[in-house]
Amino acid sequence: MQKLKLENILALAGLAAVWFIPIWAIASGLPKQIPLHFDLGGHVNRWGSSSELFFLPTIGLLVFCLLSVVVRFPASFSYPVEVTPANRARLQELAVSMINWLKVEMLAMFAWIEGWTVGIAREGEAASLSGASMGLMLFPAAIVVITVIGYIVAMSSAAGARPGGNG
Repeated sequence: MQKLKLENILALAGLAAVWFIPIWAIASGLPKQIPLHFDLGGHVNRWGSSSELFFLPTIGLLVFCLLSVVVRFPASFSYPVEVTPANRARLQELAVSMINWLKVEMLAMFAWIEGWTVGIAREGEAASLSGASMGLMLFPAAIVVITVIGYIVAMSSAAGARPGGNG
């Protein structure tokens, strides 16, 4: 049996959290109509049913399952460097790790969005995001970009080459 790695445990915890948030929010008396989208100024530009909070958890579950299958086939991945017999194992290890961490980050981002949405929903009709809050919404996306760049650099280092190969 394969040892459960930290990123897999965190991904499962994230999956549980992204489902727990809307269940808890609705059970604890969330308004029937909640803000679901904000413009660049942080003002609500779409309201909807609280049941729509289950959209991100559903997408999260689907992507989690898809990525859990994809990581089982690292030999079929496209790599940013040339794959040789000498570096194949390390590149595949890095690619699988990157995908697992991206699962964690995606689910954390979804939970973050769900939490913000619930918090704003509790404010009612006066709901809006401040400029600082809008900036904080970009933080999870920045983490994903940094992760991908970091793994590309690690793969380049492992291959002893610059990015641009194909694999």
